[in-house]
Parts: sequence; structure tokens; C-alpha cells
Amino acid sequence: MNPSSRHPWHRQLHPFGLYGARGSRELDRATIEDFGIPGESLMEIAGTRAADWIQQHELPNAQGIILAGKGNNGGDAYVVARLLYECGIQVQVFSQVQVSSLTADARLNAQRWLSMGGKITAFVDAEVAKKENHPEKIKVERENQSLNKSAKTHFSKALATADFIVDGLLGIGINGPVSASYEEIINLVNKASNAGMIRMYALDIPSGLHPDTGRCVSSAISADFTFCFGGIKPGYFLEDGPTFCGQIIRCELPIPSSYKEAHQFIIDEDWVQRVQGLDASTRKNRTHKYSQGVIYIISGASGMTGATIYAAKSAWAQGAGAVQIICPGGLMNLYDYHVPEMVKVGIGSETNTELSYDHTSEILSALSKKDGLCVIGPGLGRNEQAMKLTQSLLEEYQGPLLLDADAMYALSPSILEKRPREQKLVMSPHKGEFAHMFSVLFPDHEQKPSSEAERIAWAEQMAKKFGIWIVSKGLPTAICTPEGFSYWTQYDTTLFNRTGFGDVLSGAMAAMMLESASVDLALVKACLQNWEQAQDVLSIKEHLSPDDLV
Repeated sequence: MNPSSRHPWHRQLHPFGLYGARGSRELDRATIEDFGIPGESLMEIAGTRAADWIQQHELPNAQGIILAGKGNNGGDAYVVARLLYECGIQVQVFSQVQVSSLTADARLNAQRWLSMGGKITAFVDAEVAKKENHPEKIKVERENQSLNKSAKTHFSKALATADFIVDGLLGIGINGPVSASYEEIINLVNKASNAGMIRMYALDIPSGLHPDTGRCVSSAISADFTFCFGGIKPGYFLEDGPTFCGQIIRCELPIPSSYKEAHQFIIDEDWVQRVQGLDASTRKNRTHKYSQGVIYIISGASGMTGATIYAAKSAWAQGAGAVQIICPGGLMNLYDYHVPEMVKVGIGSETNTELSYDHTSEILSALSKKDGLCVIGPGLGRNEQAMKLTQSLLEEYQGPLLLDADAMYALSPSILEKRPREQKLVMSPHKGEFAHMFSVLFPDHEQKPSSEAERIAWAEQMAKKFGIWIVSKGLPTAICTPEGFSYWTQYDTTLFNRTGFGDVLSGAMAAMMLESASVDLALVKACLQNWEQAQDVLSIKEHLSPDDLV
């Protein structure tokens, strides 16, 4: 990205930026070639960060295995081996290639290891290494090559006594399925790790896991801990990433912040703390219950009122000063019973049990009484009248509007183009709703998203094109903004894959939006708040329900 597209909170957010393989390599290149920090120095710092952490968490008499590849990831591994040895930890180094085949910086660190008396067991035969000057003759041979028999025997014996393994085989250099020899190593490692108490450490990313998509194409190291060097990799949080990466350990490198031009970011409490102060000066303080505005929730139809109740209770629980339920006149008594603390506005007569397009003017009149935010969708239903009502509100309501669930089935390109320019529109679809939305708003795309990475990329595209915010639910959930940025959760969202949790999130987002001047910050805080509340509940009970969060 160029400087004009840099995030306005760049100073606060650059440590949270996501960079795939290409972006990570560009950060390294710019730091080395443009800023002048040698690659050897970056390798030393990365290896030191990892070695320090391992040394602090392993026993002094621990025995380890270091797996080194031919590139920078292997160079990092040689640094780790040397520093752990200096601390008194016994390590054995195994390499997929001969030292002569290593890249320059990796070869330098391998030679340093050898100069200390360290040994390197190569899985590849020396005869193959001699053919390196004729790669065209050995390409097929290497791809299908089995491990050197004596090296494999030595490796199996080392696995039997190892307390930990450090994976520095491939790093971010994977483009497809791993070769047969790499797969054999990976399978041996995973088998030994699963059978015993061996801790697995991965340098930058587990070998075999794609840094951009998080997919395990064939075989991948299953790590307990992954040391993240420099830019955070999207693959940690996508597809197989959470399963294979284990705990992510951040290892900062001296990459100048001016070179960091991410448009995707992870979120956590530290993120919020860094940004909170930027929002404080423009945030509306509540001097009375209406000073921040009213949350208006358009009621669900008969039989689906639970969704409205969850959304309303959630907004109330998150501190909203005033929540009003705009409901059919025939459901007033039901809402009075379940949520007596909230104001209800009956629409139509006492015989009405669902809202329709004919009620538009009456609803708009209720919304105009006090400034606020309107939530529509939870339990609304998808009949023609509900869809026409939603479309009318999109076209005429000028305040912030949050669409969820059924309301998103009312969308079309023309409806989004007709809405008021000042309207701040937020939509929070789950995967099925998102696929439908995308097919309607981008009719030329016939297929559904084929991966989590593609889902997020499409959500970013949709948000930017139509000038809206999209909270695309999934693993991870991604908050996509009109400016083309996205914020990803890094917690287990599968906890919320049950009926009612989406309604709870809608209420929380609405409450945070009224409190904050920044929609971005409000949506991030709502997601994190739900997660933190869930963790508190799960610390004292086994299962989570929507009631626990309201």
C-alpha cells in the first residue's frame, strides 16, 4: 500500500498488522536493502528472541532437536541451536540439505555452529549435494527422494529422548504440497510428538502450513508454540492455522514502522488500549439517559421475539442509556413481561403480530423522536412485507443503521445506492448470509467463497465499494471498513455458533456505537467484550448460552 492509504491510526496499530509471504519478504527486503540492517543481524535477533523464550521454559538438562532448512528459516534455527548450547541445553541439529547448499546468511550461521564443535546431520546424501550445480538433473530426484538411511536412524533415536523440537525447515517459503522427504520428516516429528511429552516450537510458521491461507496442503508440523518474527502471518488465524500453530509468541524485529503498510490487523485488548485515547476527545459522555442517543430495535414477528429480546437485553447489559423496542401492537404485552425495564412503542393495532411495509411512516415517526441508532433484522422474518419495510428504512432513515440476520436478505445494489449519504450502515452476516449477500451485490461472481481468506477479501471489497461496515462472522470474524481496512479476531469464535449469540452481538455493537465516535473502535470493542464475558462464564461452568452474556 502507498502512504496515502496508510491507516490513520498507523502509529498505534502498526504492531498488529498482518503480512502474508509476499508482504513479509518485502518487509525484510526493505529493512535490509533500504534501511541498511544486514540480514545476518535480523537472523541473529530472531534466533535470540526464540532461544531466550525456550531457555526460560525448558529445564537446564533438557535435550532438544533443531530442524533446519536451506533458507532464512534454517538460518534462524542455527542461531537458536548455538544460543541454547551456550546456555547448557543439549541440542542435535538435523538439516534437509548440506551446508554448501544453504543461502548465504544461513550458511554463515551453520558455520558458526560448526566452529563451536556442533554437528549437523544431513538428511540428504552428500552425492546429491555434489549435483547442486546441475539442478535440472536432480529436480525430480530430490522431489521424490527418501531420507538418508543412517540419518533417519540417528533422527529416530534422537526423537526417543528429546524433550523439545525446534522447526526451522520451511517457514513462509511454501507454495504447494511439501516434497516426499519433507513429508517424511514432518510425519516422524508429529508421530513422536503425539506419542510423548515432546514440546514443538515452530520458527515463524509451522513447516507445511501456508502463511497466507492457513491451509495444510499435505502435511504440516503440529506446533505447541509458534515464534512470530516481524509481521504477523494471516495463516495463524485461518483454516488449519489455529490447530497447527498453538500459542503465538511475538518476537519483534527492528523493522521501521514507516515500512509497515498493512490494511489487515489482529485485535486484542492491547489494540483497544492503544486506540482508546484517540476516541476519548470526541466520545459523547452520558449526562442523562438520552444524551448518547437511543437504541431502537425493530421487533421480530410472532414466534421469533426471542431474537429481539436478546438484542435488547445485550444493549442494556453493555450500558446503553435507553433502549426502545418498536414492536407490533399485538406483542406489547409479551415484551412488557420479558423486558419491563425498556420502553416499548406499539405499531399498528392490537391485532398486529408482525410489522409490514404499511407501518413504515409510523416507524419512521417513532425513530425521529430522539437521535439514536436503529437495529433491524433479529427475528424479523423474510416475507415480502418485512423485506419491503427494511428497504424503506434503508432508503429513508438517516441515522446509524445496524442490519443483522433476516434484514440482509432485503439488500440490492440499487437499495444501497439510494440510502442517505450520512447514514452509517453496519451489517453482521454469518457465512450463509454473507454468501447470499455477495451473490446479490456482485451477481457476476457465481461461486461461494472457497476459503476463509477469500471470504474476508470479498467482505473487504463489499465494504469498500458500498461505503459500509461488514462484520463477517467466522473463524476469524473480520470487521471490514469503508476505507478498505479489516480487523480480525484471534479467539475461538466457534463458541458462538449457536442460536441467539448473533442477536447478543448486535445489541453489544449497537451499545458501543452510541458510546464511541469511531465505528471501527465500537465494533472491535463489542467483539472483544463478548469474548471476555464468555471466558469469565466458562471459568465457572462448562457450556455457554446467550443468557450468560446479557
